[in-house]
Amino acid sequence: MADEGFTIEDILELIGVHLNKPHFLKNGPVFEKVVAKTEDIASLQIDVERLILKIKSCHMFGVGYR
Repeated sequence: MADEGFTIEDILELIGVHLNKPHFLKNGPVFEKVVAKTEDIASLQIDVERLILKIKSCHMFGVGYR
């Protein structure tokens, strides 16, 4: 999962990982299917950000982020 501006798809493809990015308005019209997918990605993004916060604040793995 990444925000706009990340150009790492080719690197991730080599290791079999698909990059999920939300649709951006400048890419053209937004259709209902795209809106639903973007909402799904956004809901996962919240979980990922919470997990990163836990890692940084020593709540996981018993190690602090430096």
